[in-house]
Amino acid sequence: MGYGITLGGVDNLDLLQSDQYLMAYTDSDYAACQDTRRCIGGFITMLYKSPISWVSRRHHIVVLSTTEAEYIALCYCMQELIYIKLLLRELGCESSKPTLIMEDNQSCIKIYNNPELHGRSKHIDIKYFFVQEKVTRKEFTISYCNTNAMCADIFIKPLAKPLFEKIRELLRDEDRPPSEAAAFDSQLEKAIKKADELKYKEAATAS
Repeated sequence: MGYGITLGGVDNLDLLQSDQYLMAYTDSDYAACQDTRRCIGGFITMLYKSPISWVSRRHHIVVLSTTEAEYIALCYCMQELIYIKLLLRELGCESSKPTLIMEDNQSCIKIYNNPELHGRSKHIDIKYFFVQEKVTRKEFTISYCNTNAMCADIFIKPLAKPLFEKIRELLRDEDRPPSEAAAFDSQLEKAIKKADELKYKEAATAS
């Protein structure tokens, strides 16, 4: 990346030498299109707490549940992050940690944490296995984000003024607590432990 640019006003150059802080928020508005009942999905990727890419798009198919809508948006988000990670690798900024994706749908998170729930979502097989494989390999970790702090909401639906302004400030990286980095590392450690448990469970089932 180079010290000539400090994203988001970062004034600590040691941060640029540490594991790059890449993460994303993803969300979907179920059956949002009044004409087609297709969902509107969106995500935003952030590096060193600064937005670097974002998308708002209408899904190409009609889905049957909010969970399926979230999974499609999550899959699109992962594809974008894979591209960004490859680019960072070429720049010599590869991270040893899983990339964090924030998601506000508990059912979506439970599916990847509990393979036995897969029977309820067989109609999204390809996207399920794509996401599941990336999480099991510790390339990504998916964590719950409270809906009121879901930055991707700003890309998928109209928001009331107070919530819009709150998300806008989050995206501007204003007044974030200094303990955020420590909390982020703790969250990643828990996610890695979950991924190990999931891998062990799958191996036991296969045997």
